[in-house]
Amino acid sequence: MYCGGPLHDAHYERKPRGGPADLPEEMCVRLGLCCGREGCRRRALPPSALYFGRRVYWGAVVVVVTAVLQGRDRGYSYSELQRRFGMCRLTMKRWQAWFLEELRRTRIWQRICGSLPLDALDGAQPSALLESLVKAEEDTGQGVTLCLSLLSGGPLSVAQARMARGRAVHAEVGDCR
Repeated sequence: MYCGGPLHDAHYERKPRGGPADLPEEMCVRLGLCCGREGCRRRALPPSALYFGRRVYWGAVVVVVTAVLQGRDRGYSYSELQRRFGMCRLTMKRWQAWFLEELRRTRIWQRICGSLPLDALDGAQPSALLESLVKAEEDTGQGVTLCLSLLSGGPLSVAQARMARGRAVHAEVGDCR
């Protein structure tokens, strides 16, 4: 960890928002670690595609709602998404701003962009990434899962192997926007 002390479990309950009300108990636990050295006890959160960082909404909700808002010409309004997922317009606008302004500066984006197909880099995020991965996987669920895994800092090797199977892979990290 930070000081070289042993790691201990530090799991805690979360009340994730945006999902169904009847979630299994194990889906409401955020896995965490803490330093076991007396006096340190610093916490660390391993990557989680469920919670997408420190956000309280499901990672899938954050990514999909933001992507849907980017394609609002297809018929979804803030009001409809607000009703369906139970979040306010301000929260949705914050997510849009984060993907527009902050994502490309994160370590996670810098780590993954060199392995992404070209069509995943062209366009607004997360919409372009999500569409590219759903198309590449030929399955919506697999594409969303891979997108969440990549954006949460999960293992890159699985994604690289999947995308390398006959797909165009962007090789120059320096070109990541």
